[in-house]
Amino acid sequence: MAKTINLLNFTHHLPIANFTIVGMAGILSGLFHAPLTAIFLIGEITGGYDLMVPLMIVSSVSYAVSKQFEKHSMDVKPLADKGDVFTSDKDKNILQSINFYNLVQQNYKTLTPDSSIEKIVDIFSTTEQKIIPIIDHEKTLVGIIDFEEVKSIIFNPYRVKFMTINEIISQPKEIILFEDKPEKIMKCFETAKASILPVIHKGKYFGFLSKIDVLESYRQRLKEMTID
Repeated sequence: MAKTINLLNFTHHLPIANFTIVGMAGILSGLFHAPLTAIFLIGEITGGYDLMVPLMIVSSVSYAVSKQFEKHSMDVKPLADKGDVFTSDKDKNILQSINFYNLVQQNYKTLTPDSSIEKIVDIFSTTEQKIIPIIDHEKTLVGIIDFEEVKSIIFNPYRVKFMTINEIISQPKEIILFEDKPEKIMKCFETAKASILPVIHKGKYFGFLSKIDVLESYRQRLKEMTID
């Protein structure tokens, strides 16, 4: 299509290579019902990560359309016809192969509800930490302090002087439980529209899980499976 448009249009030329890369992702996603696999595999092979947004859009649309007409992907359809297949969701299979809790970051500095505002300022100004978990003496998560929400407050000397930590504590939009399945974890990220969420284990604060770390682990796992 891009080549045809280029032949008919003498003033603007579309990048044929980019359309080819995106088209490859669309075909792979539609045939194998695996949009994430299509995005990362095509991006890895072609180095087309600059096209991440078009890859995501085309792969998602291709998957949605294909799923409407065919329940199973091309490679497992013969098995499905014989009744020998229980799932054709490759993205789900790869996610289930990831040990999410090896990705939990447990090195976050924590504070208690009776900590001073000065300690918050110190953590934000001396570390790269953007979220501070507030826990009680039994390690129960009371709430969080998000730098983006309080930066205009904590760096105001007058307000800091007369403020308590309880006034700026907020609740995370979602909480991941240690026993949650991969699909539930990814749904939490999607619902919260957050890049990092707290993890609770046996009712106690455990650490934070980053969506970026999950996607990078997915990409590495997909690369290993492709090489194998």
